[in-house]
Amino acid sequence: MVTGHNTQSFYSAPAVSIVMPVYNNRQYLNECIQSIEQQSFESFELICVDDGSTDGSLELLKQLIKYRENMRLLSQEHAGVSAARNAGIRDAVGTYLLFIDADDVINSRLLDIVVQRADSYTAEMTIFGFDELYGEMGIYVPREMCKERELYKRVFDLGNAECLAMALTTPNVWRILYRRSFLVDNNIHFHEDLEAAEDLAFIYESLFMARSIALVGQRLYHYRRDGKGSITHGERGDTCLRSLAHVRAFADGRGILNKPCYRRQLVNLVLDTIWYSLNTAHSREEFDLIYDGYQCIWHNYICDNEGLIDEHYLEGRYRRFFDATNEVDAEGYLFSLLTEKRDVIERFRAKDASLVQEREKLMRANQELQDRLVDDKKTVSSYFCKFLSAIRR
Repeated sequence: MVTGHNTQSFYSAPAVSIVMPVYNNRQYLNECIQSIEQQSFESFELICVDDGSTDGSLELLKQLIKYRENMRLLSQEHAGVSAARNAGIRDAVGTYLLFIDADDVINSRLLDIVVQRADSYTAEMTIFGFDELYGEMGIYVPREMCKERELYKRVFDLGNAECLAMALTTPNVWRILYRRSFLVDNNIHFHEDLEAAEDLAFIYESLFMARSIALVGQRLYHYRRDGKGSITHGERGDTCLRSLAHVRAFADGRGILNKPCYRRQLVNLVLDTIWYSLNTAHSREEFDLIYDGYQCIWHNYICDNEGLIDEHYLEGRYRRFFDATNEVDAEGYLFSLLTEKRDVIERFRAKDASLVQEREKLMRANQELQDRLVDDKKTVSSYFCKFLSAIRR
């Protein structure tokens, strides 16, 4: 059951509804909310959905809401991030929806820049860049952005964008501004049976339906990597497989996969997701679960659509992955990974040796310059002494 406190005071609906799920994030809440309050764009509401926190997050939110007219608080028994975000979506009234995680922070101009782009293009999805924040060290690591410069100049959909969707966005729901009516009209929501990879299903169901996607070429979101609650630090089981199943069922139900351009997107999404999940598995059990699931559920589908595998993106990663997993067991694939890693290590060793040689060469050149500088100083000093002697005479 969701309960809420409505303190909204807008004379009309805000432009943006920010939905922020909260689960034991007390440590970062003040910093996150402060970054939202500092927005140069003022027409927004902040909907915080406490998902049964036990660390005092709910009590802190109740204190913060007293002084903020555009902030609303919903609370529910612990049901997961998908249920929390869905509750926020149902409560939202803004033209646009933006999702923020409670341990992250945002650029003060995020709303200003992204809403302007979305308005200009009447975009249903507006994708912007992000970096990774290591808060304890104060380090921001920039993440990749779409390199298709032509797409920044217009709106598009997956049917008329030649690149793969993976080149447009990572599967992170908080780096996209959504037009709320687009999500409602297409019945797009978070699947509450997913404990992880819920972003992937939500984003790709949206991408398959969107007819106006816009890009912003700035990194405006700071994703905290050293937060204790990050899903990247825990077991995910077979959630990647279940998320992909949701995407396929959604697309099949709407006839989207009848078009080769969209089927191409799904084929390469599967290969990308399984490759990543295997490379980041936290245990042998998780690895086997994902690998066996891929072979059982997806292998024949990929084989039937082998011609749609992208041969060039990320230096042909998807083709190499498919070839390495085609009709081999998990141990066979692990051996191919080991072989590939050995090759990578050898290349790094060769590169390192080359850099060492260059460093030694530069050090020798630097020493020669210093020696020459010393000799030049001695020569100048000798000439100066002779000059002074000549003057005295």
